[in-house]
Amino acid sequence: MNDRVVEGRTTRRTQNAYGVRPDVEDRSKDLHLPDFAAFVLLAFPALLVPGLGLPANEIAPGALCALAAFRRPAVPAKLPTWFVLLVLAVPVWLALVSAHNDLAPYRRLLHLGLWAVLAIFVASGRIHLPSAARGLGVGLVLTVALTVAGLGPDTYVGRLSGTLGDPNLAGYVLTVLGCVAVGAGDRTWLRRVVAVVVAVAVVLTLSRTSLLAAVFAGAWVLTGRRVRPAFSIPIVAVYAYVVSTIPRETSLLGLFSDRTGSDALRDRLLAQEKVDVAASPWFGSGAGTAQVNLGSDRFFYHSSYLAAQREGGWVLIGILAVLAVTVFVSLLRMPVPRRNGWLEGAIICAAVVAVNLGEVLLELPAAIAIGAAMHHLLTARPPDPPPAPT
Repeated sequence: MNDRVVEGRTTRRTQNAYGVRPDVEDRSKDLHLPDFAAFVLLAFPALLVPGLGLPANEIAPGALCALAAFRRPAVPAKLPTWFVLLVLAVPVWLALVSAHNDLAPYRRLLHLGLWAVLAIFVASGRIHLPSAARGLGVGLVLTVALTVAGLGPDTYVGRLSGTLGDPNLAGYVLTVLGCVAVGAGDRTWLRRVVAVVVAVAVVLTLSRTSLLAAVFAGAWVLTGRRVRPAFSIPIVAVYAYVVSTIPRETSLLGLFSDRTGSDALRDRLLAQEKVDVAASPWFGSGAGTAQVNLGSDRFFYHSSYLAAQREGGWVLIGILAVLAVTVFVSLLRMPVPRRNGWLEGAIICAAVVAVNLGEVLLELPAAIAIGAAMHHLLTARPPDPPPAPT
């Protein structure tokens, strides 16, 4: 990292996944403690607030958003209207569908409202992204260390879980937030540590979907600069297709040979999910309806795409698709020195993990990934022109 002075301000050149990022104002000494602390707790999805019984990874960012509402946007350009409208359309549409179906899932709607506000505040700079990225990095390293040390719950013997929740949730948090921490971070040493820790931790989860998502994201970081925008969406669609259609005998090899029972349960849940979705109106059944009953037990959906269709119908699917595709393609259309492969990888991880995990597309890590990507679109500066010959 090289510091220099441009027009009276200190700037630095930081490395991104595709080379040297343009000079940005040196704010490495700035640390917004509320932003840092709230994003540390996002790495602890299984941690509950004492006395409330509510997840700390929702209460902390919720409090931060209440504080950030009184801040001014810190990006040099105004957020595009299409971005704001699409993000806000998610909770608004689901509130309308819920009301139409005589449902009042207040907690779910509050969560969706937080999802939208968090994405907008990260994108606009009301939440200080460098501090948030540092918080994510420290939180991920800390939660993995505590889990490996046996200081968290150990419900899944032999698989990384603990304060990260069940292994599939752990894989989702590690891959998506790990990519954001590395891509948006401003401390080279921390980004390197996070990349190594997350890579090892994903392997320890033994979550097949998360492992594939991590492999796809890593491959994208290495080769994505050569991909034309027109080919990007088909490639990501192929990634998701591979995850959803991988042969059962292949997915049960080696370390995964004991998953026969859990895979049979997943197949039963998926079959019931498809029945429920087929019976739902085209506009959806309302927020919080993406659950199925098997006997006396109730389960959340195991596909985030089917969950979104169940809750908000094809309208919600369309909103999410347009939002994700527009942001992703916009990232790819940037000049290569200004692109950020890790933030692109975060969106890829969310799209892939969503195939086999129900709580993904409308969860806070996905909102952070979209917000960080839009923040990068608005703040990445063009490379300096070459010095004039003397």
